[in-house]
Amino acid sequence: MGLNLAPPEGADTNLLGLGINCFTGRPVTSPSAISGAKPGELIDKSYAQSHKLVVQDASTYSNMLSTAASMSASGLSWSASASVSYLRDRAGSETSISLIALCDKQSSMRAVDISGATVSQDALDYLKQHGPAAFADRYGTHYIAGLLYGGSFAGRLKITTETSEARDSVAAAVHGDLNGFGVSGSVSASFTQTVTSTSSSATMDVSNTATGGAYFVQPSDLPSLISVCDNFTLADNPGAGCKGDVIALVCSGWDDFPAIQDALNHLNPPQTNAFDYTAVQSKLTTLSSEFANLSYIANSCQDLKNQGRLGIPVYQTLLDQIAGVCDAHRTTIQNLSMSAVGSIDLDNYVISGRLDPLLGNVATGQVLIEVGWSLDGAFQGETNGKAQHLLTFDGQMRNQLTLDHGGDPGNGPQTMNINYLVGLDADGNGTVKAFMHWHDPYGPPNQLDIPGPVITPSGPTFASQTSVASWPSFPWNQTYVRLVGLDPGL
Repeated sequence: MGLNLAPPEGADTNLLGLGINCFTGRPVTSPSAISGAKPGELIDKSYAQSHKLVVQDASTYSNMLSTAASMSASGLSWSASASVSYLRDRAGSETSISLIALCDKQSSMRAVDISGATVSQDALDYLKQHGPAAFADRYGTHYIAGLLYGGSFAGRLKITTETSEARDSVAAAVHGDLNGFGVSGSVSASFTQTVTSTSSSATMDVSNTATGGAYFVQPSDLPSLISVCDNFTLADNPGAGCKGDVIALVCSGWDDFPAIQDALNHLNPPQTNAFDYTAVQSKLTTLSSEFANLSYIANSCQDLKNQGRLGIPVYQTLLDQIAGVCDAHRTTIQNLSMSAVGSIDLDNYVISGRLDPLLGNVATGQVLIEVGWSLDGAFQGETNGKAQHLLTFDGQMRNQLTLDHGGDPGNGPQTMNINYLVGLDADGNGTVKAFMHWHDPYGPPNQLDIPGPVITPSGPTFASQTSVASWPSFPWNQTYVRLVGLDPGL
C-alpha cells in the first residue's frame, strides 16, 4: 500500500530512501534499513485542479477534507498537506459557514534510484527474528520513494454566528448563494447584506494559506479570494530544477527491495504481502475519518468560546473538557503503530459520536440534565429510576412524575410529586434544584414542599454537583437533579 504524506519543513533529496512512519509522518533517520539510495530522474507530473466548496455542518466538512486530500495527494488526515491541515483546523464548526477556494498544482516528482541500494544485514536479521510488524515499528511502515513538487492555495471566507440555530438561519437565507458558489465560485451582490441582516451577531473574516506559489496580494474579501485562487501560479525552484516546493513525500512498501521480499518469503509461515497493509486499510480509513471528526468538534469548541457569549461558566468548562478529549484521542491515533492497528477494537478509538450530543447542546444554548428518584415500597409505580432531559436555563419548575402513596380510603390518594428546576441566578450562572411536593388529603399537613438546595455547578467536577431533596420524616425517600457531563469512560 503506497501513500503520500506531508513533508517536513525543509524537505529535500536527503530524505529519499529513508524509512517513514505513516502515523507520525516522521522520517526514520536512524536506524536506516537501506544504504546507497540516491536521487533519480525528475519526472513530469504537471497537474492542476481547483474547487469551490461550502462547509456548513459535519457532513460537508468531511466532504471538504476528502476533496482537499484527493486534490493535494495527501494520505491520512493527521499527516496531511499544508492546505488540508489548514482547512482541517479552521474551516468547520457547529456555529460557522465557510466558503472555501482551493487550488492545487503539481509540477514534477524526483524519484529515488534504488538500483544500487542495499538492505543492511541488521535490518534483515531484525525482520527475520521479530517479524514484519516489529520491523515496521523500528524502520518505518514505508520508505520514501519520491518527492512531489508543486504548490497549493487554500482560502476561506468564514461566517461565524453565536449559535448553531443562527448559523442555520443564515444558511437558509443565503441558500441560493451557497449552492451557486460551488458552481460559479461567486455570490450575489446582496450576499453580505443578507448575512448581516439575518443575524446581527454574524461576523465574517477572510484568511488563506499557500505553499510553493508565486507572490500574490493578500485577499481581503470574497472576490479577491476567488481571484487569487483562480490565478495561482507556481514559483520557480532553481535548486530542484522545477517549479514549486516539496508538497508530498511519495511513500512505497519495503517489498520493493528483493532482499526484503526474499526474507518475507522465508519466514515461517511465509508473509509475502506483509508490507501491503491491505488488511488494515479499512481501519486506517476509519481512523483517518475519526481524526477529522475530532478536529471538527475541537474547532467547534474553540469557535463557541471565541464568541464570548458563554456567560454560564459550566459551558466554558464543558467545552474545555470536550476539546481536551479530542486532543487526547487525536494524539492516541497518531501514536499508533502499524502492528497495533491490526488488533485494535475501533470502538475504543471512534468516540466522536459520544461527544457530538454534548457539543450540540452547547451550540444550541441547551443543557442536558439528569433527574433521579428513589422512594420506598409504600409508593406505587416506578419508585426508582432516572431520566435525562434537554432544556434551557429557563427557570421553569417541571414535574418528572407523581406517585401514589398507599391506597385511596375515600378522600383521594396521598401523592408525592418529583419536580426539578433549571434556571439562572442573578449573575447569569446556571443553577439546578430538586424539589418534592407531598400531598396528603388526611393531613395536617395537607401540603408539604420539600426543596433541595440551589446548586450552581461549576469547575471540572460540575457533573457531580447535585441538588438532593429528601423527605424529612423518611429521608430515604429522595430525588436529585444534576447536569450531565462527559462520559467518564472517555
